[in-house]
Amino acid sequence: RKLLACDPKASVAEQSRQVLERFATRAYRRPATKDEVDRLVRLGESLLLKGEKWDAAMQFAMTAALCSPKFLF
Repeated sequence: RKLLACDPKASVAEQSRQVLERFATRAYRRPATKDEVDRLVRLGESLLLKGEKWDAAMQFAMTAALCSPKFLF
């Protein structure tokens, strides 16, 4: 629940951005850039467009962040 905490009154796109920006910043151990967050949000949105649930879309984007060289190295 802590990973997916966001403003429930915000739009789905803004909720995604809040969650992924916070996650990427912690994963990369530095502030995530706008481009990095945009890429993760696009990955999540691609699953939403295919009919997946928001939780699954966030999981997919977080997995991408954890596979990134910026996390691994």
